[in-house]
Amino acid sequence: MQELFVDTSAWYAIADPGDTNHQSALIYRNQIARKCRLVSSNYILDELYTL
Repeated sequence: MQELFVDTSAWYAIADPGDTNHQSALIYRNQIARKCRLVSSNYILDELYTL
């Protein structure tokens, strides 16, 4: 299975219904989640938590 690195902006768009890219991010996530393993880093998760 391929891995796809996901940055803060994508996680934020997925998590925040008020984000302008929320719906697009959900659709894209659902399409690629079956094909790729989504990976990130502790730094990305820390940045997301800070937002």
